[in-house]
Amino acid sequence: MKRPASPVFDHDSKAPRAIISSEPFTGTVIRFHNEVVATLKEIVYRQYALIGRGACAFRGEVNGHSDLSGKDLMVKISWPSQWRTTEVKFLEAARSYALSQNDEHILGHIPQVFLHQDFYSTVDGPRGNCAFVNDDHQVLRVIVMDSYFPMTQLHTAPDFSQVIIDVVKRHRGLHDGAKILHRDISMNNIMFRRGENNRVIGVLIDFDLAVFVKADPDHVTVTLHLDRRFRTGTAPFMAIDLLEENDKIHWVRHDLESVLWVIIWYTARYHEGIETTMAFQIWRKSDMARIAVQKARLFTKARMYEPTEHFLPLAVWVRPLLRMFAEGQQVRDEISYKAKYGGGQTSETGDLETLGGHITYQTFLHILGEA
Repeated sequence: MKRPASPVFDHDSKAPRAIISSEPFTGTVIRFHNEVVATLKEIVYRQYALIGRGACAFRGEVNGHSDLSGKDLMVKISWPSQWRTTEVKFLEAARSYALSQNDEHILGHIPQVFLHQDFYSTVDGPRGNCAFVNDDHQVLRVIVMDSYFPMTQLHTAPDFSQVIIDVVKRHRGLHDGAKILHRDISMNNIMFRRGENNRVIGVLIDFDLAVFVKADPDHVTVTLHLDRRFRTGTAPFMAIDLLEENDKIHWVRHDLESVLWVIIWYTARYHEGIETTMAFQIWRKSDMARIAVQKARLFTKARMYEPTEHFLPLAVWVRPLLRMFAEGQQVRDEISYKAKYGGGQTSETGDLETLGGHITYQTFLHILGEA
């Protein structure tokens, strides 16, 4: 197929291919197999990495689809492993479950997908020039969904806290009801929309790394066959156990811990949507082992956390949450010690899932005032 002069995604009748220039994205046209055309507008978020999924999202508009014409949309582009279940399947399963249970709460807190397609991609720019990019047989995936607002547009403690509460509750509904575990809670993956009376409503997006939870918890494993660079999660928000590679199973508590790191990161760094401090910058710049050490320091030195002016009220969340995870970590350390050196095992120390009941949806939501 001849490479077009402008950055255009195109479709071959035999095998989907895509051609995209790395910069600029604004104005890029995506051609779907059904002749629908999406045009990218301003960027919403971008994962800055040569390695991994490279997920980014844009405002967009669609032509050639009567139901979507003139609608405010978001277009997500990523390069996930072809071996992973597409996030569309998780969203379809979640929506099917919610409809069967008449559960409007889940429906209103997950993305509504309108179009999606996988491409075999030829990429100009840094990703295309790196031999290791396709080591994991990545595909270029495009998803068109409803448009949402990024977390950086949450400027007040009440709005931010409502979005966090919404996301934790819906995470619970997805896990306990639809049997889906997200596994990549991060600042980019928590968004919001506006409901009646301009009320904020938290939306959990990006199910690229999700899994279906079966009766056997061993199904929910960390993906060990992949290079550590592709492990589940986004480093600044990953649970300590996963950063240290202590756990072979990705538990609910790991996602809850990620919510804690999102709370700390955003409320300590942002003021009116702008980064005004470099607090915890090492989480972004360092290797995983060092990030784990720095996060663990907060368990004993909570004073390291200083929220920005508008988020001072949320300090009442952070200290109890840090204490809760610190107590859980003590149980985790005891389990590791006994596994290595022997010794009896109590029901508490044998509970890797909740670490002796310390870290559960109920205990987390209780601290958020939602028990």
